[in-house]
Amino acid sequence: MGEIMALASSGIGVTLALAFFVGAYFFAVWDSRREGAEADGQIGLKLVLYTLILGALGVAVGGADTLLHYMVSGAKTGTPAIKAGIAGLAAGGLILAGLVMMMLPRTNTDEHPKVLRMVLGYVSAISGSAAIIFFSLFVTSMIMGGGSWVGKSGMLAHLITYGAVAYLALNKLGTMSGWTAPSRPAQMTQQGGGGYPPQGGMPPQQGGGYPPQAGMPQQQGGGYPPQGGMPPQQGGGYPPQGGMPPQQGGGYPPQGGGGGGGYPPQGGGGYPPR
Repeated sequence: MGEIMALASSGIGVTLALAFFVGAYFFAVWDSRREGAEADGQIGLKLVLYTLILGALGVAVGGADTLLHYMVSGAKTGTPAIKAGIAGLAAGGLILAGLVMMMLPRTNTDEHPKVLRMVLGYVSAISGSAAIIFFSLFVTSMIMGGGSWVGKSGMLAHLITYGAVAYLALNKLGTMSGWTAPSRPAQMTQQGGGGYPPQGGMPPQQGGGYPPQAGMPQQQGGGYPPQGGMPPQQGGGYPPQGGMPPQQGGGYPPQGGGGGGGYPPQGGGGYPPR
């Protein structure tokens, strides 16, 4: 079964290559008679070479598809499938390499790539259509159920093989045609510093602590802002009580207006007289 599928794939590839030659030849003859057409003395030679390349590619792809089917099915297609796949891949690959590396560089395909564009478009259209058909068949078989995994794995192998060929051909054709990658959306401008932005329009703080309250002047250092609109203290300790002038040193302010620290002097030592 495996060798039959390999021969069928190879035969289909060669048939499609001959169909391309017939269609491309009539198109080339018609285009050459057009006024202002590009003069290319090797277009017939390149049509023959690319037809042979398409035939070799069909044989190689058929062998690769047979090998992939063997692996996806879990080796249920039998040993003959491996032999047929290797034979097709080796034969088609050797012919393809010889044509591309030895014959094609002797032509003017780089200066006049019209035939190459036609070949890439033909391969991407045929392979892409086949991949779509096998994808639909595979999804339908999985949803409907029934049937063996050998048949379902064959559809999956065809999907992968022809999908890969279509992608490569279409990507090459797009590169030659000058297509561009989709533009990415503009990235947001980065903020100057980390953290959250200032809230409510308040200016950034110079130091730690809470933000200024109710229009109070901004503090140069950390800590809480002065309460009740009082000016900042020059020294440590509590603020002066009862409107007294600020102290120059630390400690509690003097009580009762005394001139020195501590309690006011008593009249005499000991207890007061009875």
